[in-house]
Amino acid sequence: MKVKVWNTIVQLSKERGIATHVIVDAIKESLKVASTKYFSHDEEIFVTFLPEKGELRVYIVKTITKKPENLASEISLEDAKDIDPKAKVGGTVEVDLPSETLGRISAQVAKQV
Repeated sequence: MKVKVWNTIVQLSKERGIATHVIVDAIKESLKVASTKYFSHDEEIFVTFLPEKGELRVYIVKTITKKPENLASEISLEDAKDIDPKAKVGGTVEVDLPSETLGRISAQVAKQV
């Protein structure tokens, strides 16, 4: 999932007198906690800020296998190649979490920051 947030971050920074990096860190941590509660307690969820795009990205890392047994942590080679054409069995791929769900989570997090 990618969420465009830069304009909101700048606005909050000005309104509250808080440095933008502090707001970004708070949003990243809040999104990670909320996403972990919503999606899975077993898999590590990553949240990165893409400053050049003004976006937050929320994803998990899955291991590429021929026949996935644990869909929370594994992905088929065929599905992995849809994400990264260079994907190989035994490697890993970053899988974005569904944006429609995270959009609601993002809105809740933004209200708390």
